[in-house]
Amino acid sequence: MIDILLQNIAEKDRKDMETSVINEVGNILAGSSLTAFSKFLGITLLHKVSSILNDSMEQIIKQVVEDFSRSEDLALIFQIDFNVKSDEISSHFLFLIDAQATETLLKALQDKYK
Repeated sequence: MIDILLQNIAEKDRKDMETSVINEVGNILAGSSLTAFSKFLGITLLHKVSSILNDSMEQIIKQVVEDFSRSEDLALIFQIDFNVKSDEISSHFLFLIDAQATETLLKALQDKYK
């Protein structure tokens, strides 16, 4: 994905931009996904600035769940997979939702499907 997004940037300038580009893509995906959830549930959803982890999926999930479980009793984890076949990009996007937000989402779902 980085190669496609930064294809016109000189190699020497790319390193500084890579993390920023990935972070911006994450923010765009989070915003788009939360807008869809908001419209579906009829509630306002906001997100914190995304963070980037670079490791195997197994290690990332293990570490995030371990860290998250120290401060939260309840959480929802959404995984969004996306593929861009024309450029052969495949990736995963995870939402970790804290206990308070989880309760709000579950209540909104219950209200919607009464």
